[in-house]
Amino acid sequence: MSRRGFALLEVVVALTVAGVVALLAHQGVRVLFEVEARAAAARDEAARSAAVRRQMVSWLNAAVVEGSLDSWDFEGAPGATDEGFPDAALSFVTLAPGPFEPGRAQLTLRIERDVETGASALVATRDTLRPAAGAEVLVAGATGLAVRYLHTVDDDRTWTESWQSSAQLPEAIELTIVGDSVPPLLRHPVFVVPRSGM
Repeated sequence: MSRRGFALLEVVVALTVAGVVALLAHQGVRVLFEVEARAAAARDEAARSAAVRRQMVSWLNAAVVEGSLDSWDFEGAPGATDEGFPDAALSFVTLAPGPFEPGRAQLTLRIERDVETGASALVATRDTLRPAAGAEVLVAGATGLAVRYLHTVDDDRTWTESWQSSAQLPEAIELTIVGDSVPPLLRHPVFVVPRSGM
């Protein structure tokens, strides 16, 4: 006996199987898009982190002392918050270009905290009286900044937590950014040998 067409049960089974296959395909495509979005976000975060590291190294590498009489050309002050986070501040003259202006700038690297929201960030501030002065957020979520300075005393190299001078730069600077939400690349210490300090 020859059959023409499909029985209703066969059509229902075929539609059910097709629906399941379409649902699985949709879920697979959605997962692929989510994986790609996470990978793109990770690449963007790594690129931003690398750019921040390069900018800090560039600024510190081009630090100079100019023999100022009214203030320190290079000043690194240690500190700690009530919660125990390192709270160093570093102010220096740099010849490296940056987001503020090309060439010479007096910069301060410090942790800025918002008392109302509890948010914190590592910021770079240009110390000047110009109206365009402002702060650039380098690392949002940074809760602490630890800085050490290498110098030689009586043929003995040692690290200190503070440095103030208008005559000499430290031989090396180690800067560590602290914070749970700080990207992994920025948690590793930044080690810089200022060209003028050699």
